[in-house]
Amino acid sequence: YLQKKETIYGHFLICYLSLFLLRVLEIKCFKNKINSYDLINFMRDFRVVNKGDNTYINISRDQAINEKVKKPVGFSNLDALYLNKAEVDNFFQNCMLLDTWSTGFREKRQKSGYIV
Repeated sequence: YLQKKETIYGHFLICYLSLFLLRVLEIKCFKNKINSYDLINFMRDFRVVNKGDNTYINISRDQAINEKVKKPVGFSNLDALYLNKAEVDNFFQNCMLLDTWSTGFREKRQKSGYIV
C-alpha cells in the first residue's frame, strides 16, 4: 500500500502525530496517572448516545477501564447508565487542553447526537 514516497511520508506523519497526541493526553491531561494502553482502550470503548431530552445513555462495554480512568480524574459517575448534558460537557471540558476547541466540538456533538 505504501509504495510512493509521499504516501510513506504521509503514513509516518499520521503515526507520529497520533503518538504525539496520545502522549500529550497522557502527560498533560491525565498527569501520568493513566498509561497509554488503558487510555487507548478507554477511547475505543467509551460511547454515549443522546437520548434527546438532554439525557445521554452510556453504552460502554468495559467497566474495568472506566474504573481506571475515573479514579485519577475524579469522574465518579463515569460508569453510570444515564448521564445528563452537564455531566457529559464536564467530561469533555475537564482537560485544559480541550477548552480551546471544545466550542466547535460541542456543536458537532449536538448535531450528530452520537459521541465517540
